[in-house]
Amino acid sequence: MAGLTNYDFFWKMRPETENSFACYNSEKTAIADLGAWVIKSDAGKSLLFPSYIVKINSGKGRIVLDNVNWANPKPENSDCCSRILCTLMTNADVKISQKK
Repeated sequence: MAGLTNYDFFWKMRPETENSFACYNSEKTAIADLGAWVIKSDAGKSLLFPSYIVKINSGKGRIVLDNVNWANPKPENSDCCSRILCTLMTNADVKISQKK
């Protein structure tokens, strides 16, 4: 999750001011649903609020459960999806190249 903040996952119509409180809890301002359901795990650590991404340590490694709605991005949040996915892949040492 290095390089990402909750702001990257704030899929709401953002107001013209820095005060986003009015749109935070409003369903009318949603650009897209971030996820269909939250993940709850006593053994895991939530990496996002609400808990759509959870890390669970397992032996020498870890398991990451992800319920972010990546499958059908709307045009309004496709840039957000691209940025988040590229950051996650870069953090996992995946080499990203542009298709020629």
